[in-house]
Amino acid sequence: METCYFYFVYARINLSEVTMKAKKNERVVYFDILNIICMISVVAMHVNGITHGDPLVRAWKSSFAVDCIFYFAVPVFYMLSGATLYNYREKYDTKTFFKKRLTKIIIPLIYWSIFVYIFKVYLSKDLKPATGILNFINMILGKK
Repeated sequence: METCYFYFVYARINLSEVTMKAKKNERVVYFDILNIICMISVVAMHVNGITHGDPLVRAWKSSFAVDCIFYFAVPVFYMLSGATLYNYREKYDTKTFFKKRLTKIIIPLIYWSIFVYIFKVYLSKDLKPATGILNFINMILGKK
């Protein structure tokens, strides 16, 4: 019981520290380090495709171990997002928040959608260019 209380108190201290740094617009260095570790972990999981195949292959066990080791990354990303957005209203209003977030999301989405479209159409000989916006969206999503 004391261990659970210790973790709760430790988490509250860190959260208040993050809140104080957020008010001063300072970076939280260990958040950046965790983000880098999680990015590498997600890449390792995406590159590791044997796990979703035949479990009788010799490399499957080691592939599965790699997947299990790096599985922490996505929940940590969610926790970091929650911690960094904890007191966003003290910095700016909700409209400004969504405007900033959407520009950070929409511009890379459009760029990479066009990149995938060019890759699929011009490097793959069996696909034809999209004739409309719905065909373009279906092609980006992987539907033919």
